Amino acid sequence: MADTAITLQADLAEIARMNLWLEANHGASEDVFERMKLCLNEAVENTIRYGFDAGQGGRVEVRLGQKGGCAEIEIIDNGVEFDPLERASPDAMTDLETASIGGFGIVLMREAATSLEYERREGRNVLIARFCERGA
Repeated sequence: MADTAITLQADLAEIARMNLWLEANHGASEDVFERMKLCLNEAVENTIRYGFDAGQGGRVEVRLGQKGGCAEIEIIDNGVEFDPLERASPDAMTDLETASIGGFGIVLMREAATSLEYERREGRNVLIARFCERGA
């Protein structure tokens, strides 16, 4: 699937470089690009923040390609095992005083992507997000 790829160090400063790479290589409509960027930023930021043990030397590889007429992003990291698809959606917020913090990024990813798949492969997390044109 890898039409193009980028490897990032587990450093939040790498997200700016990743976004420039995505913008230069996506080849998708504005709607698909915005949804891809939202999901990619959410997944990679959370991976960098929470996915690595101290001193682990974390790396995140992002592959971008096309499959079945849809844009596809594959995010591969060597961090601790985490399947975002098994995570329950947080309760709906009714007011700011009782609102829980966290978990809404995964909800955004589920809504933005056409499909999400996860597997643990060779000791690495692999998240595949597919983005088709709306109504396709």
